[in-house]
Amino acid sequence: MAEIPWVGQPPVVLFAFNRPDKLRRVLAALKAESLPRLVVYVDGPRGEEDRPAVLACQALAEGVNWAETELHFDTQNRGSWTQAHMVSKVMQRYSTAIFLEDDCLPVPGFYTFMRRALENYAPERRVFSIGGYQHLPPEFFHDYPYSLVSGARFIGWGWATWRDRWEEVWPFFEDYQSLFDHLTRMPEVTGRDVPIAVRQMVAGRTEHNWDMRLTLATVWLKKVHLLPVKGLVRTIGLDFSGVHGSLTNLLRARLLHNRNIAPRAPMEIDWLEDISPNCEYIAGLRDFVSHAQTITLRRQAERGRVLYRRYIWPRREVLRDLAPESGKKPARRALLSYIVHPFFIPDDDPRYFNHTNIWLAWAIVQVLNKLGYAVDVIHYRDQGELPGWNYDLFIGHGGENFERICRQLRPSARKLLFTTTSYWQYNNIQEETRFANLEQRRGVRLPYDRRIRHNEDSALSLADGVIGLGNPVTQGTYVGFDHVVTLNGVALYDDTLDWCPKEFGASRQHYLFFSGPGNVHKGLDLLLEAFTVLPQHLWISTRLDHHFGKLYARELNRLPNIHMLGWVQPRSRLFYQIMRQCGFAILPSCSEGQSQSVVECMNQGLVPVVSRECGLSVDGFGVYIDSFNVVDITGLVGELSAWTPMHLEQTAQASRAVAQSEYSQVTFLQRLEEAIQAFL
Repeated sequence: MAEIPWVGQPPVVLFAFNRPDKLRRVLAALKAESLPRLVVYVDGPRGEEDRPAVLACQALAEGVNWAETELHFDTQNRGSWTQAHMVSKVMQRYSTAIFLEDDCLPVPGFYTFMRRALENYAPERRVFSIGGYQHLPPEFFHDYPYSLVSGARFIGWGWATWRDRWEEVWPFFEDYQSLFDHLTRMPEVTGRDVPIAVRQMVAGRTEHNWDMRLTLATVWLKKVHLLPVKGLVRTIGLDFSGVHGSLTNLLRARLLHNRNIAPRAPMEIDWLEDISPNCEYIAGLRDFVSHAQTITLRRQAERGRVLYRRYIWPRREVLRDLAPESGKKPARRALLSYIVHPFFIPDDDPRYFNHTNIWLAWAIVQVLNKLGYAVDVIHYRDQGELPGWNYDLFIGHGGENFERICRQLRPSARKLLFTTTSYWQYNNIQEETRFANLEQRRGVRLPYDRRIRHNEDSALSLADGVIGLGNPVTQGTYVGFDHVVTLNGVALYDDTLDWCPKEFGASRQHYLFFSGPGNVHKGLDLLLEAFTVLPQHLWISTRLDHHFGKLYARELNRLPNIHMLGWVQPRSRLFYQIMRQCGFAILPSCSEGQSQSVVECMNQGLVPVVSRECGLSVDGFGVYIDSFNVVDITGLVGELSAWTPMHLEQTAQASRAVAQSEYSQVTFLQRLEEAIQAFL
C-alpha cells in the first residue's frame, strides 16, 4: 500500500462488528469532529444469525459522506484478534492514527485533543500511546495540575499512536511468549489481570487477547502511555451486546466505569512535561483492576467458601488427587498436611499473589506432582480420618498432629516434617528472655505472643527428614537432630521498583517494621523505645496485641516520628507508598524460621536490618542487629542514617538482586524438589 501523508491530520480508525445501534452513536459523535479521513473495518459474521447486523454496520459505514472514507469489510469472522493486524496495515500508510471501537463513544473535542497530543509528544519516543479513557475517579486527581497522566498500562478504549512506536513494539507483540524469561517473571506493574490473562492465553483457556499482548510488549520496552485525567471516551459496550457481554461486566459498568468523563475535551491543555510514569497513578490503577476482578458472582461465591473453610470450619476440608490437568495420573500417592484455603483460591484471583503462603502451598503440590505423586491435602490441625491409607509419602506441618497421622500410615511411607519456625524449645526460650527483659524495663508482664505450645520432639524424631524455611542459623537451633535441611523462602516477582525508583536521600531517614503478629517477640517494643529519642521515622505495619497497644499507647499515638499503619495489604497502593518512603526494613526478632516479610521488603529495594535470629543471611547487602539493648539500637539507627544516598542505593540494589535470584520462585521450586528427593 502507498503511504498517504496526512501530516498533522491523523485518520480515525473505527472497528465494528454486529452492533449497528452503537456504531450509529459513535459515527454521529465523530461527524461533529470534522475528521479529514475515517477508516472503518467491519468484521465478518460468525454465522447467518450475525449477517443482518453486520450488513447494517456496513451500510452505516458506506453512508458516511462527511469525511473521506476507507472501508474494509471482511467476509470471514476473525474476532478481535485481527485488530492488531489491521493496526499494522494502517500504520504502513499513515504516520499517526487514532483508534476507536464501536462501543467507545467520544466526547466533543476528542479528535482535536488526540491530534494535538500526537503532535506535542511526537519527539518523546518513550511514549507509546495517547489514551482516551480514564478508569480512576475524579477525586484521585485532586490538586493534580496537568491534563494528562503517565502510566505503564495500555488502555485500548480509544487510543492513538505513531508509526515508529508501533514498528518498534510489533516484533515483541508477535513473540510475546519469549519475553520476561519466557513468561516466568510476569510484570506486576500493570495489574494482576495481565499475567493472569496471558497465562490463560498460553494454556489455551482463552482466545488471544491483543491488548494484553500489546501491554506486555510495551512494558518489556519500558514504554509509557499518557491518559487524560478526565476521560474523553465513554464505554457503551459492557452490556449483553458484544463479546464482553455478561452480567459481571454489566455490574462493573454500573459500579466502576464511566465515573470520570469530561463533558467535552479541554480547549486549554496543561501538557505533562515529565513523562516519567506516575507511581501513584500506577498503584491506583492496579488497585482499581484488583477491585474490578472481585465484582463477579463467581468470585464472591468463591470468597465466601474460602472464608467459611478457613474461619468457620477449617479442619474438615479434604482435597483429593491433586495432579496435573494433562497426562496420566501419577502412580504414587502423597498426603500433605498443611493449610487448605489456598487451594480454593483460583489462580485468576488477585489474592493468589498477595501472600507467599498461598503460592507456597501450591508450590509443594507442584513439586510433588513433578516427582510423580498425586496429592491429597488436609488441614494440619485436622483430627478426622485420613482420606486414604496407601500413601507413599507424607509431608506434615508442625508437631500438633504429626504423630497421630504417622500412626495411620503404612510402614513403608516416607515421612517429612515441613517447618517455618526455629526449633520449638529454642523459640520459647528466646521469647521468655524477651518478655523477662520487657518486664525488667517497664515493670509489666505481658502474655506470650508467639509461643509454640505443642512439643514437637516426637514429630522431629518420627520424621525421616525435616525441611524448614531458614538459613544455617535456623538449622543450628535444631540441636540433636541431624536430618534437618533449610532453604530460603520465596519473593513473588514484582517489577514496580523498575518503574518507580525511590529517592534515597530522603528514604535513609525512614525505617519500616513490616511483620506478622508477635509484637514483643519481633522486637517492636525495643524499636519504640529507641525511636522515642531518635529524629528518624519508624513506620509500623503489623497487628497490635491489645495489651501491648495499651502499654505503648504514648509511643504509638503521640510521637510525630512514629507512624502506626496497622496491617497493610501487600501489593496495594499504600504498600507501595510505604516501600518507596522507607530505606530500611528493621526487625530485631528473637526467633524465626525465616522472616518472609523482610524478604518481601528486600524485593522492594529496602536494606534489611535484622537480628541473626531472623534466619536471613544478609552479608554484603544488609546489617545485623547483634545487640538488643535499646541504646545500641539507637546508635545503629544513627549510623545507618548517615550513609550517603549513593551507598544506600547501591546496597538496596544488591538487596533486591538477592531477593530476585536467591528467593525467586524458580529457585525455590528447584531447591524444594532437591530437598524432598534427598530424603526419598
